[in-house]
Amino acid sequence: MDGKPTTIEEHPWQVALLINGNFCGGSVIAERWIVTAAHCLADEKDDVKVEVKVGATDYHDGVSFYAKSFFVHEEYNPDTCEHDVALVRVDSTQPAAIIPLATSSTQIAIGEGLTVSGWGNTLDVGESSDGGEPSDQLLKGTVPYVENETCNGPDSYAGGIFPGMMCAGSISGGTDACQGDSGGPLTKGNSPEDAILVGIVSTGDGCGKRLKYGVYTRVSSEREWILDKMSQFGN
Repeated sequence: MDGKPTTIEEHPWQVALLINGNFCGGSVIAERWIVTAAHCLADEKDDVKVEVKVGATDYHDGVSFYAKSFFVHEEYNPDTCEHDVALVRVDSTQPAAIIPLATSSTQIAIGEGLTVSGWGNTLDVGESSDGGEPSDQLLKGTVPYVENETCNGPDSYAGGIFPGMMCAGSISGGTDACQGDSGGPLTKGNSPEDAILVGIVSTGDGCGKRLKYGVYTRVSSEREWILDKMSQFGN
């Protein structure tokens, strides 16, 4: 919510996932591979239709690809949101740009502005009588990185943020991911050419609330699992 209009050219790795009537985001990390959030797929059967929309600022105009298979992290915990990561393998090579994954040596300074993007709701469902308003157009927002110690404060998540998770947002609230942004990218970098995927939209207490920072899966913590799965099932 509180995002600004952007274009797919600024976020060429961004995709929309349409899953059994639900909407999530994702990022292209190899020619046939999309990384997203486990909670987008954890309750779905193996034969569920997963449509991947690629290459358009208005996701309705995107080129459609379909999942050949998907993989939810085996240790995903829906109660704590630990290991909230999943992979989708599409049925053919798609044209989107590939974004590199953060590594253990990727440095993020406290307060550094990171970019979250997606087509999610522009209002918190708790604040909108119609359940929130998703965006047809891709939106982006800049959210400052928050160290886990701060995010675990008693007025924030009180110990609920684990090492494989990370937080971003302003203490006063405002710009934040929201419903429909799940699985989408949190990136570091000032241009598409130097962008790195550091987080995956995971959870939070509402959208844009004071002291309730956005919570993301920390990509560097899940990098080994991601690469192992892609190696096992083919790039």
